Amino acid sequence: MKNQNQQMGEMGKYFSLLIQCGLIMVLSIIIGLGLGVWIQKTWSLPTGIIIPFILLGVGAGFYNLFKQFSKLE
Repeated sequence: MKNQNQQMGEMGKYFSLLIQCGLIMVLSIIIGLGLGVWIQKTWSLPTGIIIPFILLGVGAGFYNLFKQFSKLE
């Protein structure tokens, strides 16, 4: 019974890590998109200015994922 509980604990740990990774990426991209839209609307810039901010959000997401995985070791 104890072995089964340990397996469930390990599964929960990995499931939690998977959820964290998804949230980190999604929220980073949404923040980058929101920042790009805000700047575009505030300064009346062309819509294409949003793309670099989305890419910045993706980069920030991967950076945060790297930091998260480096804590595991």
